Amino acid sequence: MRHSLRCALLALVMIFGARFAGAQSLLSTHVPGGAFGANVDLSAVSATTTETSSPYIDSGFFKQAELYVTWASVTGSPSGCTIQVKASGNGSTFINSGAAIGLTPGTNLVSVFTGALGEQVEYAYSCSTYPTAGTLTLTTIYK
Repeated sequence: MRHSLRCALLALVMIFGARFAGAQSLLSTHVPGGAFGANVDLSAVSATTTETSSPYIDSGFFKQAELYVTWASVTGSPSGCTIQVKASGNGSTFINSGAAIGLTPGTNLVSVFTGALGEQVEYAYSCSTYPTAGTLTLTTIYK
């Protein structure tokens, strides 16, 4: 029941861009060692500069992550924007895991990443030309 409720809530947030009390805290709940976990890796961070999430400890050794990127108030003519999944076995050295995922600022994205996530994972956002204003939020669901 909780899994279905979280999925439904996440879908509503992603589709409508809704922001309401309790949504972020519910979405950031992770079930340690379980088959399902959601984490808000980048929460309304500036889209105008490079951003890297805090390392996420992959206690369940997940092999797949669904990435949900939402934007707010993006302006300018950004180009070459990506999210790079990075994995680590020791928590201090992170290496690229797979190819960077292309983004179009202002356009919400749902992408599935399948590959090595390591014991810890982080996400790096970058652009060749950044938006002049705006924020992005990256939410992941681990499977």
